[in-house]
Amino acid sequence: MGWRTETVSEQRLELVTMCSKADANISELCRRYGVSRRVAYKWMRRYREQGMEGLKERSRGRHTQPKRTAAALEGAVVAVRNAHRGVWGARKIAKVLDTEGWQGIPALSTITAILRRHERLSQEGAAPGPFKHFERSTANQLWQMDFKGHFAVGRGRCHPLTILDDHSRFSLAMRACADEREETVRSELEQVFRRYGLPDRMLMDNGSPWGSHEQLGYTRFTVWLLRLEVKVSNCAAYHPHATVAISSGRPIFPRGIRDSNCRFVSSSKTCSRIGVATLPGTSTFTRIFLPFSSLSHLHANGLRRRAAYL
Repeated sequence: MGWRTETVSEQRLELVTMCSKADANISELCRRYGVSRRVAYKWMRRYREQGMEGLKERSRGRHTQPKRTAAALEGAVVAVRNAHRGVWGARKIAKVLDTEGWQGIPALSTITAILRRHERLSQEGAAPGPFKHFERSTANQLWQMDFKGHFAVGRGRCHPLTILDDHSRFSLAMRACADEREETVRSELEQVFRRYGLPDRMLMDNGSPWGSHEQLGYTRFTVWLLRLEVKVSNCAAYHPHATVAISSGRPIFPRGIRDSNCRFVSSSKTCSRIGVATLPGTSTFTRIFLPFSSLSHLHANGLRRRAAYL
């Protein structure tokens, strides 16, 4: 004979039946079933009014939600999300709704809850896992390259071009460019190739001149790299943080290369504070960031590709 199993509703029915007897000791029955007298009388009342249906578990949610976001406003939130490739978050969506003249725009957390309720978020707010740092095994396997914004210098603007080795976090170049054109980048990159050799692969974002929104995803600049047997990788769309490693050198430019005459010069005080060293024979604004490796280590790993380029 197997063990007897009962549902919660069946146990409640048994309690109500025994409590309904004329000679029942309700206090003793409540102790036996582990409930209070108030709970026992509640189930007895519900059983008299609704029968077995009254013993089933009820929802503990609110019967009314006077502050619930209107259905039309929820639809507008979802529409804005869909109209922008499903990547815009609550902050941008709230700004668009405000521009369109919507009243009573919900809080950012509420907009996020609406997107999650309509299955527009890929994650359910799970806690982030442990930080995973990707790094190539040797130098010159992967270089990262990016323009770190631009700022006014005299009558023009300075466009800082930064190139970094992924393995050693060695800053191969940090050049002050007058523009972001293909010819300018190629000229600067050729000097880096002659000094350190060719990398196996280069990682860049989708901006000009190496990015492309076309189906094939190639530009004249990336084709030039491919002809040099340098593989090209671009960050996923709307993921500029993939090249975040090169942002370590960004503060040097706005604080260290402008003097009173708006010439491109280096500030030795700024460079020494963040660990930057000057190479013999380099120009005044070419500074090398050395957090993890030495020049000899990088040169040794780049000799083969350097000889091929020369």
